[in-house]
Amino acid sequence: MYRSGNTSRRLLAPCLLLVFSVINGVQCGFGLNATVPSYTTAIAQSIGIGIIPIIKANGTIKIGSENGEVSQSLIIIANNLTKPMDKLLVGILAAATRVNVNVSDLFANITQTLSDTATAIQNAEKVADDLQMDFKMYLYQQLHGKIKTLTKALSSLADSLGTLRTQAEKAASESYPVSNRNVTTFINSTVIANLCIPLRDIRIDLSDIANIMTTSVSLSIQLKAYQTQLNTLSNSSTQNMQLSFNRTVIDVWKKVIEQQVNTVKSINQVYAAIVSRANDYNNGDISNLTQFLADMVTANSSFSETVELRSNLTMETVSASLQNHTDLLTKTLLDSGTKMVDNLDIANSSAYSVPCARQYFQQLQQQLVWIGKLSNCIKLESNAFRPTIQIVKTMLDYIRGAAVSIAVGLTTICQYGSSNCSSSYFAEFPEHSKRIQNRTAAVADWVTGDEQIVTGRIVSCLNATGYEFDESVRIMEEKFKFCLITGV
Repeated sequence: MYRSGNTSRRLLAPCLLLVFSVINGVQCGFGLNATVPSYTTAIAQSIGIGIIPIIKANGTIKIGSENGEVSQSLIIIANNLTKPMDKLLVGILAAATRVNVNVSDLFANITQTLSDTATAIQNAEKVADDLQMDFKMYLYQQLHGKIKTLTKALSSLADSLGTLRTQAEKAASESYPVSNRNVTTFINSTVIANLCIPLRDIRIDLSDIANIMTTSVSLSIQLKAYQTQLNTLSNSSTQNMQLSFNRTVIDVWKKVIEQQVNTVKSINQVYAAIVSRANDYNNGDISNLTQFLADMVTANSSFSETVELRSNLTMETVSASLQNHTDLLTKTLLDSGTKMVDNLDIANSSAYSVPCARQYFQQLQQQLVWIGKLSNCIKLESNAFRPTIQIVKTMLDYIRGAAVSIAVGLTTICQYGSSNCSSSYFAEFPEHSKRIQNRTAAVADWVTGDEQIVTGRIVSCLNATGYEFDESVRIMEEKFKFCLITGV
C-alpha cells in the first residue's frame, strides 16, 4: 500500500505541477512564441486530476479483491489506462506551455504517445472482454462500455490534435512573427474548445471506470471485514460461554463429591469407637461391620464415578451442541453473504446490486446477535444446579443418619456388648449395607438425572434458536432479492 501511494505521487507529480503552473499565469505555446492564458487554463481544467482516480482504484483492487483472476485482470486494465494515458495528458499540458520549439516535432511526439495510448486501451478492452464470466453482468457492461467510449474520446482527441497541429504549423510558417495579438487568427477558441471536449470526456471516462473497478471489489472488502468480525465474535462468544458453563458443572461436581466423602468419613468416625472395642461386641465377631464399612467405601467410589462420568457427559453434550449450532449459524451467515453478493445470478445482473448488498450487509451484521442468543441458552441455566447441591446435602445427611443407626442402637439399647441384642444388630449389617448402597446410588442417579434435565433444556433451547435463526435469514434473503428487483 505504501509503494502504491508512492507510485501514485510519482505518476501524477508532472501532471499536477503543470496544472498548477498553467493556472497561475502562463503561456500558450504549442511551439509558438505567443501567450494566451485562457487557452492553457481551459486545457488544464479539462484534464483535471487525470489518472488519479484510476491509480486509487488500482490500490483498492490490490487490497480488497478476493478473486485472484479478477483482481489481476483489473490491475492489468488499470496499468494500461494509467501509464500511457499519464504520458499523453502530461505531454499535452507540456506542449501547451512550450515556446520557440519545432512545432512538427512537438506534435509528432504527442501523436506517437497518442498511438501508444490507443494500443494500451485496446489491450485493456481485450482483458475486460475476458471478465464477462467472472464479473457482475451490469458492472461488466458498464466497464466494457466505458472503455469503448474512452476509445472514441481518444479518437476525437486525435482529430482535434490534428486540427491544432495544422493551425500551429501554419502559424509557424508565416513570414511575419506570431504574437499573442495575432495567434488567435490561427488557434482560436473554437480550436481549443474542440480539444477540450475530448479531454473532458477522457477525464469523465477515467473517473467512471475507476468507480466501476472500485465498486467491483468494495463488496469483497466489506465481505472480508464481515467474515473477520463474524469469526472473531463466534469464536470468542462460544469459548467464553462454554468455559463458564464447564466451570459451573465442575463446581457442582466437586461440591457433590465433597459432600459424599464427608458423609463416608462421618460414618467411619461413628463406627470407629465400636471397631476399637471389637471384643466387647458380638463375642468379638465384627466381620459384618467391617464388611459394611468396606461397602461404604465401594459405594462412595461408585458414587464419585457416576457423578464424574455424568458431569463429563453433560459438558461434552452441551459443548458439542453449542459448537455445532454456532458452526451452522456462522456457516449460514458466511454462505449467505457470499451467495447473495457474489453467486446469485440476479445480484450479478441487477443495477441495484451494490446499494442492496450494502443494505444486506448491515442486516447480516444485525444477525450476529443470534450468536449471543445461542449463548443465552446456557446463561439461562447458570443457576440451575444450585438446588442440586442443596438437595444432595439433605439426602446425604439422611443417608448418614440411616447408616449410623445401628451404632446408635448398639450403644443406647444394648447394655451388654456380647448379648443377643448386640448379635441381632450385627446380623442386620448385610441388609443394612444393601439399603444404604441403594440409597447412595439413588442420590447419584438423582444428580445425573438433574444434569440430564438441564442439558436437555439447553439443547432444546439451542435447537429452537437455530430454527428461529434460519427463518430470520430466509426472510432477510427474500428482502434482498426483492431489493435487487425494485431497488427498495
